[in-house]
Order: sequence, then C-alpha cells, then structure tokens
Amino acid sequence: MILNKLLHNVDIVKSIGDLNINIEKIHFDSRKINNNDLFVALIGVEEDGHEYINKAIFSGAKVILCVKKPKELIENIVYVISDNSHKALAVLSSNYYDHPSRKLKLIGVTGTNGKTSVVNLLHQLFTLLNYKCGLISTIENINVNQKIISTHTTPNPLQI
Repeated sequence: MILNKLLHNVDIVKSIGDLNINIEKIHFDSRKINNNDLFVALIGVEEDGHEYINKAIFSGAKVILCVKKPKELIENIVYVISDNSHKALAVLSSNYYDHPSRKLKLIGVTGTNGKTSVVNLLHQLFTLLNYKCGLISTIENINVNQKIISTHTTPNPLQI
C-alpha cells in the first residue's frame, strides 16, 4: 500500500521523506520487521519503541512512525512524527485492512463483572442463529471457527 494512502486520517506533526513509497506491512515489534515495512515506535509501560528504531531500520523498515524525532536521521528512511503513536497505529491498521469495522456489526460489553460470560452467551446465540461471528474476551478470541488464546485483555490494533 502507498504510504500516503496509509497515513490518511493519521495526526501527523511532521514528515521527512517521500510519502509516495510502497509499504508491505506494519509492525510495532522490531523483531517482525522485513523489507519495506513500516515500524511504529510505541511508548509502553516497560519499553520505549524509540529504542528499537535502528534495529527496525537494519531489518528493512523503510518508514518509522514515532513521537520523538530521532537525533540521527538515516538517508532513504521516511520519518513520520505523530503526537500519539498508539492512536496512529489504530488508524494505520484500519487503513491497511480497508476499514474492516465498517463492514461489521459490533457489540461492546462493559462493566465490572460478567463481561466474559455475556460475550460468550452472545457468541453462542448468534452462532446458533447462523451468523458468522467473532468474540474478543480475556480468555480467548474467536474468529468464526478459529480459537486463539488471549494473551492480553484487549488485542492490539493489528490483531483486531
């Protein structure tokens, strides 16, 4: 996908480099980067993705989306600076996968207790009514018939 199209609706503070290049994939884990990928430097509780920018570039990233502009810019690398890389990752993911949430009916369950039970009951109900449905919970995620054990309370935007 062309980077300029991928960045649609991403809040950009500044960009450095050619935004008309092709991007293969988006990652926020530098260990998953391949040639022509976009690396999103996320600031987490324990890790700061900005510390992995050089590793991502060495692995083939052509675009770096970050909050803090690196002190040293590498030639032929595109840098996109945003105020919020977590929000940017969500928008990038939606653009990359052609806005899947626009094609789905979504139900969110909130509250202190019973969310997983309610979500499982709804999933069973809609499955019995012959709807193709998925489920996201703290125990497991289901994509139609594929079960994936949950590792986090909420999956990251790329997984969703």
